[in-house]
Amino acid sequence: MTPCEEKGYKIGDEFVVTEDHWNAKKGEKLTLLDDDGTSLPYFEKHTKGGDERYFPHLNWVEKVTTGGETITRTNGQPFATEASARQQLTAKGLQGTHEVVSHGGGYALVPKQPEAKPEPATTPSPITTLLTARKARNEAEAAYQAALEAVRNELPGYVLAEVGKDAPLVDGADMTEPANWQEG
Repeated sequence: MTPCEEKGYKIGDEFVVTEDHWNAKKGEKLTLLDDDGTSLPYFEKHTKGGDERYFPHLNWVEKVTTGGETITRTNGQPFATEASARQQLTAKGLQGTHEVVSHGGGYALVPKQPEAKPEPATTPSPITTLLTARKARNEAEAAYQAALEAVRNELPGYVLAEVGKDAPLVDGADMTEPANWQEG
């Protein structure tokens, strides 16, 4: 097995430089271009002027992982301190997607758990709306009938007729006014 294979690295994997060296600065992104079987495989460095070949030692880079993977040091061991884990979090640009957690006697970067989103408010179906309105109407009608019965009990001997806002006048009198009620 090659050193890359031992670490689980494949051509096309993305890496970040962990230490400044001749032609690569800490934090720069690299892509594994060719596994030549050595500890100094060929990487491609993406620059404004174009792509450059670079062959850092495998100890000078870390594989950038995204998705559901836990990120540790290149050798698979956890970061020794929380500060070094946070430094890698920033260097890899993963602050929005990962967080530092205690892991295996040290620290690692793990994907953040998605926040629970509240259930969207649902619009009731027309049938539900109709049933709710009917229930409210029935409750209002029951209250109205109870009030009407209470008035009938208070005014024995009066004939009470239900009149509405647009009820016809009886002998020119507004029958919604108690003063116009007559015993009958």
